[in-house]
Amino acid sequence: MRALFGPRGPLAEHLAGYEPRACQVQMAEFVDGVVDEDGRGVVEADTGTGKTLAYLVPVLRARHRAIVSTSTKALQDQLWTHDLPLAARVAGVAPKTALLKGRANYLCLLSLDDQAQSPDLLVGERLTNVQTWASTTATGDMAELGADATPDVLSNLTRGVDTCEGNLCPFHGDCWAERARARAGQADVVVTNHHLVFADAKLRGAGGEAAGMPLPPDGVLILDEAHTLDEAATSAFSAHLDDGRAARIMNAPRVRDSLGPDHTRAMSAVVAASARAFAALNRTVGLNRTTITDEIGPGLTLAESAHSLLEACEAIEDQDTRAWVSRRIHELAADADRVFRLDDPAWVHFAERARDGSLTAHAAPLEVDRLIHGATRHRPSVIASSATLTVDRSFAYLISRLGFGGAAELITEPAFDYRRQALIYAPADIQPPPTAGHDDEPYLAGLAHRLTDLVHASGGGAFLLFTSRRAMNDAWRRTRSAFPYPRFRQGDAAPADLLQRFREANNGVLFGLRSFWEGVDVRGDALRLVVIARLPFAVPDDPVVAARTEHLRNQGANWFAELALPRAALLLKQGFGRLIRSTSDRGVVAVLDSRLRRRRYGSTILRSLPPAPVTHRLDHVQRFFESRNPHGRAHVDR
Repeated sequence: MRALFGPRGPLAEHLAGYEPRACQVQMAEFVDGVVDEDGRGVVEADTGTGKTLAYLVPVLRARHRAIVSTSTKALQDQLWTHDLPLAARVAGVAPKTALLKGRANYLCLLSLDDQAQSPDLLVGERLTNVQTWASTTATGDMAELGADATPDVLSNLTRGVDTCEGNLCPFHGDCWAERARARAGQADVVVTNHHLVFADAKLRGAGGEAAGMPLPPDGVLILDEAHTLDEAATSAFSAHLDDGRAARIMNAPRVRDSLGPDHTRAMSAVVAASARAFAALNRTVGLNRTTITDEIGPGLTLAESAHSLLEACEAIEDQDTRAWVSRRIHELAADADRVFRLDDPAWVHFAERARDGSLTAHAAPLEVDRLIHGATRHRPSVIASSATLTVDRSFAYLISRLGFGGAAELITEPAFDYRRQALIYAPADIQPPPTAGHDDEPYLAGLAHRLTDLVHASGGGAFLLFTSRRAMNDAWRRTRSAFPYPRFRQGDAAPADLLQRFREANNGVLFGLRSFWEGVDVRGDALRLVVIARLPFAVPDDPVVAARTEHLRNQGANWFAELALPRAALLLKQGFGRLIRSTSDRGVVAVLDSRLRRRRYGSTILRSLPPAPVTHRLDHVQRFFESRNPHGRAHVDR
């Protein structure tokens, strides 16, 4: 490994400006050892380690079959277009590779044919461009459409699992999603995402292997960005039921025609039960996610009515039609039963309202460790990797929440000289965030004043990151004329456009929410200040958070130490990771939440961050930005 990653090795040959890093070699050797022993490993590697190549090269070099999973489609695309080809050249191999996304990411040829015959008004103006692209694309991946992939185009020209015609589609033989699945089934290396890994496991566990994603069952599994596994597994293993699903299924021509007029009354009963169930929910659900606390009788009637139709499906003569109709009715019955039956304490039930007023009911598992273990245990080897897996240099939270007990552990050496390159500003004299029901004016006014001081000290080049849209918009309003730098706000333009404009400005100030806390890469002087307005504790009255908190309390566990604190520390660590992306970057991370200095848990959070100096004094920040020389060191509290 040392030769591969050395100053005269193949990586240096293929990657311009490559700088050998001890931490990258350390991780590659760890991955090589774990995979060689058919083991399980968890590794935390700093941003800038080059962790993608550190896990790809040893796996490819050993010629293992592999599934490489990450958290977002953007990271999938980066792996596919850049990292995997580079790793293959470095390892000296030419594996058969495949990129696999969810079905709704691919052009549906049946929908394209429908639009060609009767175009939607909002699609029509782009239809010619789509048709031209469709005649030349090699993948059917809608991401290739660029600006033409508008929300209207995507909603009208793609289909998810619930609306796909499957084997009955006249275009099934040419289906882009089916082609992607076929390639994945034959590939040596599949690049996919966490949700698909868990969705595949869920379908196979339910006996639906033929409908599952054909991920190689015998491959090494790499779970990159593993700090997102909890959220991905919770979503994938949850049951979801929207207020229009029953009507869509019962009114589908194939369902109506297959079951025939003898079952019209039974189909109507399913739709009527759904309408009554969601009417009852509508009276209790507000603007935020709302816990379902009382059993809703019509919801159980919906499940029973749908289930009773399954017997009628057995009389459908055509095998493909019978399978298609039975599957959709079975899933409707199962999801309705899971969502509306409240007798299992291992699940939390809640509903939420979309912007258009429609309702969706959910049932989510309280614990996902066994589910994740079950989804990965058949793999010969599993590697979980991220820049943010430990709290106070311990993997305890990861192991307890995600089922990685017994795994080999590695925390790599720091990729950067944080004591020279960074400064943490954690003031104790700022107004603490108010508790619910208290006046927040002093806090918001003090926050805006301190933001202004920090941005003036840095001369712009700042990310101002918030935990709520309300706080972000308030700070945006209060600082409107406070500093003479270009300002950008999440929601005013597409994130990619905002980032590009921010980079070009070199002294911009970007106001952002959760999506800018992680997965965003701005190198160089364009970003020199990252401000975390508030410690990112989860909203306590969110149904899933509240239920998991109560579940830990009932077990006699310390819910704050075992759930709330680790999650906040890891997310704060992600925010810190936006700042230092290369050996030449220098800057300040400011946490404007006095609880970091005033509460005992603050020391745990600080020890979880990279080892940068910490100060509570604004003049130290000002001096840091005034000097900003390569050898300067900050005034510090620790």
